[in-house]
Formats: sequence, structure tokens, C-alpha cells
Amino acid sequence: MVDPQPDNPAPDAWRFNTRAFLVREWPYLLVLILAIFGVAYTSFSKTPITTYWIVLAPFIGLICVIARWRDAENREQRLRLIWTQALHGPRYLWQCISCLWPMSAG
Repeated sequence: MVDPQPDNPAPDAWRFNTRAFLVREWPYLLVLILAIFGVAYTSFSKTPITTYWIVLAPFIGLICVIARWRDAENREQRLRLIWTQALHGPRYLWQCISCLWPMSAG
């Protein structure tokens, strides 16, 4: 007995679409590139760039809020998104400064 072949074979679910990936994930790729740049610069120059991290911390929070804003369905979810980033930002900033402080002390 032969199984009939469907007229419309199912599309490959595992097929990777680079363009769709870049459109969907560009904010996070930007954050990753900026973070790698900061680490690389600090590693090669042997001097901390504390100001860079201080500016980058709120920028990362803003990118996260903007990237997920349309996924929030109502005002409550949007406020939660903002508060989550507002609370994570200072913690992230404190970690960056506390890691870089010993390097700048000499």
C-alpha cells in the first residue's frame, strides 16, 4: 500500500530566515555589539571607560522597553515593563561601576 503524497507539502519549520531574524532581533544585536565594543576597548586600552557604561546602562533599558512595547497589551503591562527596566538599570549600572572602580584606582 502506498501512502498518498499531499498536494501541499508542509513548509520546512526549521528553515532559518536571516532577514526575519535581523528585523526581529536588531535591538538586542545592537546591545550585544555595544557591550562587546566596551569590553574590547577596555581590554585593549587597559583603561576603564566608566562614562561609556554609565551612558550605555539607560540606553540598554530604553532599547528593551522600545523593543517590547508593542507586545504589552495594556497599560498595566506597559507600566510593569517600564518599572522592570527602571529597577534593573541601576543594578546593572552599579555592577559595571563596582567592577571598573578597582581598575581606575590604579
